[in-house]
Amino acid sequence: MLRNFESDNPSYQKDTYFPSALANHLAEKDFGARAITLTLKISSIIDGKVDWYFGTDGKAKPDQLDFITLALHELVHGLGLFATVTGDGSFGQVNPPGPAIYDRFVTGILFDESGKPKKAMPLAACRPTPIAPKRSAGPN
Repeated sequence: MLRNFESDNPSYQKDTYFPSALANHLAEKDFGARAITLTLKISSIIDGKVDWYFGTDGKAKPDQLDFITLALHELVHGLGLFATVTGDGSFGQVNPPGPAIYDRFVTGILFDESGKPKKAMPLAACRPTPIAPKRSAGPN
């Protein structure tokens, strides 16, 4: 996670953490984060029991852990999508404290006119802001 780097991109926001790949794109340079940044280890035993659901239909029983859901959730964190807001509403997940770019799209977090965090609400009160998907005009 990087913040306060130089960028002319209009999507860049100072005092905001960005995943390294996004920071590289916004700064139009490589910050050198080429090392392996994600290793996913999942234990087959949780709370002394093994009860994974390996189906792909989302029909895990209430007492089972859905493997696909859990693996995808953790992989998304590896891609840099996570909030830095703690349960009490402070920005304590990173040092120095501050919001990640994802936090800027969660309602309930208040920022001043310059975009700096002013106050945050407890996570239970926050909801993602609906964003219309952007469509590419290109062939991809």
